[in-house]
Amino acid sequence: MGPITLTIVTPLIGALLLALAPRARERDVRALGLGVSLATFASSLWLLSRFDVANPDLQLAESATWIPSIGARLAFAVDGVSLVLILLTTFLMPLILVASWRSVQDRFVGYTAAFLVLQAAVIGVFATTDLLLFYVLFEFTLIPMYLIIGIWGGAGRRAAAVKFFLYTLAGGLLMLVGILSLHAQTGTFDYVVIRDAVVSGGPRAQRCAADLAVRRLPRRVRRQGPRCSRSTRGCPTRTPRRRPAAACSSPACCSRWARSACCATRCRCSPMRPSRSPRGSSASASSACSTARSSRSCSPT
Repeated sequence: MGPITLTIVTPLIGALLLALAPRARERDVRALGLGVSLATFASSLWLLSRFDVANPDLQLAESATWIPSIGARLAFAVDGVSLVLILLTTFLMPLILVASWRSVQDRFVGYTAAFLVLQAAVIGVFATTDLLLFYVLFEFTLIPMYLIIGIWGGAGRRAAAVKFFLYTLAGGLLMLVGILSLHAQTGTFDYVVIRDAVVSGGPRAQRCAADLAVRRLPRRVRRQGPRCSRSTRGCPTRTPRRRPAAACSSPACCSRWARSACCATRCRCSPMRPSRSPRGSSASASSACSTARSSRSCSPT
């Protein structure tokens, strides 16, 4: 058993022992929970001792067959970021149990067991390199969190627990769609293989990924910069009301936008330029500008 697996399994064993002894004395339960959390922290320190800080790649990889028909595996590995998060998780758990030593008096066995299960799931989320396993562990953390919030929370805990569960579950379903899409394109759930496939795609693949991300942004964020369409490169499809005239880079842009206000903001069309004229002249200016647009007399600035 490797250090990553040991770090994940240790709190699960502690939670199982607590479940098998529901009528144990409260003092023994607290001591067992604290001892298991300290043993998990010691296991994470062993993981740190075997980690090579000079190597930026994933290390201490562990893998086992899970669902061979779809290529899913029980795969774990750590890099510098995930190792720090694991150490932080195992360090905080004893502090949480000590802080609730006197404040939590009701059903302390379930309270401790829920936190130990949550700790094991969070460590698995930080260490797994299989995207399907990542999704399963990520969603599994909702169960102990729902119990902790709903049972030992403060005022309005039930409504808070339900909202937390539903909102996080909805976001996780969107993540599952992305994971299945990556699996359909690469044929694997392995994070390393998918990462290498994206990197080998070069700048074009990175631009497509960035464009896909921008298209999912809220409208206010998208309008801060031009967005290109496939039909007309360099012609923003959505523009704020006030944009510099230099945004129009070609006559095709002007002809494309001749029926909208783009012609007025990007092209030299004298009838549409704002001027301090009497109110009665607005109708004549509008008709003159319509004539200019129909004859395509606008030229890019």
